[in-house]
Amino acid sequence: MTLAFVVLAVACHLLLQRTSLGRHTVLVGANRRTAAAAAVNVKLVITIAFCISAVTAGLAGVLTAADFGVADSAQFTNVDINAVAAVLVGGTAIKGGEGSILRTCVGTVFVAALQNLLQVLGLSTGVQLTCVGAAVVLAVCSYALMKGRSR
Repeated sequence: MTLAFVVLAVACHLLLQRTSLGRHTVLVGANRRTAAAAAVNVKLVITIAFCISAVTAGLAGVLTAADFGVADSAQFTNVDINAVAAVLVGGTAIKGGEGSILRTCVGTVFVAALQNLLQVLGLSTGVQLTCVGAAVVLAVCSYALMKGRSR
């Protein structure tokens, strides 16, 4: 799974940084009107982005089934919260147009390590969610402060 994570992260990073589709995706995420004014086919870019998301979700399901021997939709609870936390801790703007795959990967590793630590300590799910939420608030506030100082 780790190898698949690294390969997919590098592939997505190269896609976003080195292709016109990647540049168009970032532009559409930052400002749809500007993208349309720059003759970017906004609907096509959004459709491709959702298709890539669906393929990677399917790949995750296949890897999960291979790893655990079974794939159940209720197998992982709070994964959506952890995914949003990883993206925000990685410094990606929730409004879009700002961020990177590599920073999101760092956020993912941080949130996973935090979750593992909290589980090893034997804390309840509610306390774990509170700690992840506190980490998100801290990361977003520190990012906002750093961004404000750079202006």
